[in-house]
Amino acid sequence: MDEPVIEEPVMEYTGFTLIAERQSCDADVKLGMGYPREEGPEGCFHFCQQREGCQFFEYDPNDGECVHVTTASADCPEKSGFSRSPYYDFYAMGGAYNPRVIAERSFCNATRGH
Repeated sequence: MDEPVIEEPVMEYTGFTLIAERQSCDADVKLGMGYPREEGPEGCFHFCQQREGCQFFEYDPNDGECVHVTTASADCPEKSGFSRSPYYDFYAMGGAYNPRVIAERSFCNATRGH
């Protein structure tokens, strides 16, 4: 008899949190995401949602640029941590994942054989 298939929950972010205003994280890896059509950090949030592993981003309120920041945690422990920036604000994606179940468990009601 086949074992029931149990779907894993889909992980999605529920929002974003400003971690450091006018501070840039000195992480090793920073990738430009571009300039979203949607104004404000919400546009960067939506860009980040589309990128594999994106948990942190920087937003430049002067021109709307978004940067994907790869850092180990919200306190930016790499190198010298945060540095003052005339351009960027540092954000975390929601602070946590929100599991969303997309399929319920289903079991066959057949009698088990011995």
